[in-house]
Amino acid sequence: MILQSAFIPVWILCTVLAAAWTLFILWRAHRLGRAGHLRSARHYDRHGKFDLPPEYAASESHMAHRSRQKRNRRQATR
Repeated sequence: MILQSAFIPVWILCTVLAAAWTLFILWRAHRLGRAGHLRSARHYDRHGKFDLPPEYAASESHMAHRSRQKRNRRQATR
């Protein structure tokens, strides 16, 4: 009986630690994915779009478009 009552808190502790570790891994993967996407968008804006036909050279990446929208929204509220 003593062994079973000591096992339950260890099991709970392991579950909490596993959940915390999983959340950390998901957070880190999200940050790395966002950083990779940002790097890719910057490369497209600086180099990649000029390899496309001229009618597409005026285009911008999604990240540049979003940052421009946020900047315009902030300026409109001032």
